[in-house]
Amino acid sequence: MTFNYARLRDGTAERLIARFGQTATLTKPGTPTGPAYNPVAGTPTAYTVTVVNKTIKIENRDGTLVQQGDRLFILSTDTTATPEMGDTLTADSELYQIVDVTPLQPGATVMLWYVQCRK
Repeated sequence: MTFNYARLRDGTAERLIARFGQTATLTKPGTPTGPAYNPVAGTPTAYTVTVVNKTIKIENRDGTLVQQGDRLFILSTDTTATPEMGDTLTADSELYQIVDVTPLQPGATVMLWYVQCRK
């Protein structure tokens, strides 16, 4: 017997993030064009996402991987975009660079993403 993680995601995780979260914008950089020695940046694509904004506990900051001022966003899977390092996230009128993305993924179903961001 297999567990239905999609049902748990849709019925619990998505509902809680929607209830306690906020709207943010995930921006993916455009695909560069032109020669490799002089690429031209492509047009970025923006996606509306739902996030829960969390602070990172001081005991988890080591000064290298997690720095003071870093934020942890719990990002819903209710979007077609997958967050990646190098993307940006705009929340509360603040622009953050995504420095780490970790999916909560039991089995083949992504329940949500933990996204570490830095100003």
